[in-house]
Amino acid sequence: MSSVDATGLDSALTEAIDQGVTVVTWDSDVSDTARTLMVSQGTPDILGKMLVDMGVDSLTNRGRDPKADTIKYVWHYSQATVADQNSWQVAGEAYIKENFPNWENVAPDNYYSEQDAEKAVSIGASILEAHPDIDLIICNDSTALPGQCKAAQNKGLTKDDVTITGFASPMSIKDYCAAGVIEQWGLWDCGVQGGIGCYLAAYLAAGNEVHVGDKINIPEIGEVEVMPNDCLVEGATTAEVNNGVVLLPERTVFNESNMNDYNF
Repeated sequence: MSSVDATGLDSALTEAIDQGVTVVTWDSDVSDTARTLMVSQGTPDILGKMLVDMGVDSLTNRGRDPKADTIKYVWHYSQATVADQNSWQVAGEAYIKENFPNWENVAPDNYYSEQDAEKAVSIGASILEAHPDIDLIICNDSTALPGQCKAAQNKGLTKDDVTITGFASPMSIKDYCAAGVIEQWGLWDCGVQGGIGCYLAAYLAAGNEVHVGDKINIPEIGEVEVMPNDCLVEGATTAEVNNGVVLLPERTVFNESNMNDYNF
């Protein structure tokens, strides 16, 4: 399962576990005591850096110098309570401060559109209205990114006017890419992620035990390794048996050259 709220399902899931149900999470986690394994897109450092690097590349391609220019930017995503998205933003901010100290976050409280498609457009429009000289908008949420692109398109802006990037499926963004609104964005293969989640849930439900450091071979996907929970959440502990994190083997950047190679 995948949870929008990091702790809201803990009680129900703990009760299910107590009754012998195997709980595996993927994409968005719950508390690590309320599930066995979490199949994650990547660590906060990996994904925060990826978000910023996609922005850096797009800014460079439109003639800005990310190392020298004052880049005005904001974050637009679902809500601060979604643990994974928030952790990517925190890691991305740290990466920016270390590598691009000349950048300016013009909305340090961030913009949130609560995974609402219509609100994502209206929040996207309010960003463009409040910050007409914005250089970069990072949308680490698959509803915020198409909403932000739609808001820019409604305003007649293209990738030459403002850089928008983030995480979303290729099918939801490729029309905006073809229209010149966005240059590149990223995600991971959701089919692979779902497949890993299903396999691991069945593996554990069949009575197998796993420990941190164990490697499991998944048919048609390959070998994955069980890692401790603190690879996602600093300071998190990991139970001795059947608890931890499995990371996806790779992530993908989409652009005009490869976006039609994917159908999700």
